Amino acid sequence: MNTYQRIGIPDNVINTFLVITVVLLLAPYVGGLDFGIFKVPSFPPEIEKSLRWIAPVLFVLFLILFIPIWKTHTVHLEANNVEQQNAVHSKSKYRLQSTPDIILNELHRQNVNTGGIKIVPGVNIHDLKKRIKILNQQLSDEKIDHLVGFARETAFTSKYAAPREDEKLVNIAELGVQGIQEWHTYLCLFLARLGITDIKNIEVLDVGIGNAYASQVFLDNCASLTGVDISPEALNYAKDKLPNAVLKIGSAEDLKEIDSFSKDLYISLRTYQSTLFDIKESLHEAYRVLANGGGIVVSIPNMFLKKNEEGKFIGVLHGLIPPGSTVPSVDFAMHISEKIAEYMNLLGFQGVEVYKVSPFEIFIGATK
Repeated sequence: MNTYQRIGIPDNVINTFLVITVVLLLAPYVGGLDFGIFKVPSFPPEIEKSLRWIAPVLFVLFLILFIPIWKTHTVHLEANNVEQQNAVHSKSKYRLQSTPDIILNELHRQNVNTGGIKIVPGVNIHDLKKRIKILNQQLSDEKIDHLVGFARETAFTSKYAAPREDEKLVNIAELGVQGIQEWHTYLCLFLARLGITDIKNIEVLDVGIGNAYASQVFLDNCASLTGVDISPEALNYAKDKLPNAVLKIGSAEDLKEIDSFSKDLYISLRTYQSTLFDIKESLHEAYRVLANGGGIVVSIPNMFLKKNEEGKFIGVLHGLIPPGSTVPSVDFAMHISEKIAEYMNLLGFQGVEVYKVSPFEIFIGATK
């Protein structure tokens, strides 16, 4: 802000000062001249002589005070307060060491040169491997696959394997969302739109099953369930919850343990927004493993728990957290969802739909 704004001088007073300084500036040269808007007064010779140097100084000083030299602290404070109110709390797993940092640190620990590499939105697992290869010509493709895969596994195990902080496990009465139902109710409604009303008699594949603590209430109804995750530790937790499931270590981009055309339903909940995730490659694999007429359902998070710094639950935040931010954004969640839907259409899935009814997550689904 400029000095006038800082002091709080009204605009009409500033305009008056401007007219006065201009009149004084012109007086020694055109005194008595009528400009219509104002008339330049005439002054005695001795005053005109003084105005020849005083008036320019006053005019320059008047202009200098227009220079915006003062910081707008109040605006920044208000913006910061709004951001803090809408951010996930500092002890949240979403604000602990970032997944990209864990991955790069693990690669560095394995003596891999990662100089200049940044894991930012749009960079997927294959991009990272190619960059690693350029910087580490001595490493074979197989070695790079192993090192990058292990680094990603380490990051997701560190942040997400152990069961903690999941809004799906909170009593819905505490969430304070009017008319809310249990999260799996919305999933079943969406499955019905795809023509799937009974999951007890079909082959179900859950990609990115994680520890299964949140999804157990739905997956318990699957008579034939296969779960895939990159974290062995997460699968150990899942085995306790789903003892009859077939659990396999693997990534969504490479379902090599799953036969082609073998599954009737492919689900992947809250996985496709993950760091380094290759959406298109994963959907290629989904298409491969699905039987003709099979259904696919992918979800993107759209709700986070709102807690104070002591960890006490105080409400919910809607949206998906963009990389580098602590504030969930509904627009960002929709952007990722629409990108998934676009790829589904490109790869030949039928009846692609983005389903936004659930307050917990956005569902994207189709049939083969």
